[in-house]
Amino acid sequence: MTAKEWIEKTYTVVNHDLMGQVIVWGNQIGFYGIYTPVDKFLEMYEDVIQTALDLEEEVKPALRESDPNNMRGFNEII
Repeated sequence: MTAKEWIEKTYTVVNHDLMGQVIVWGNQIGFYGIYTPVDKFLEMYEDVIQTALDLEEEVKPALRESDPNNMRGFNEII
């Protein structure tokens, strides 16, 4: 499995008219969700996701551990 496939399997991913393919965080109702372009999420985390997948480790903890100070701001919503 690729990192992109894992994202599509794990999160709600939709095609947004302005942003293209995005991960939808939050309540997913109306315009109150938080959107992250999949390509930008992959720029930040693709190596971490792929390494965890290759080692058959849990991906979400690996994502959090890769940013222990939550500088990217995703640790609470991952």
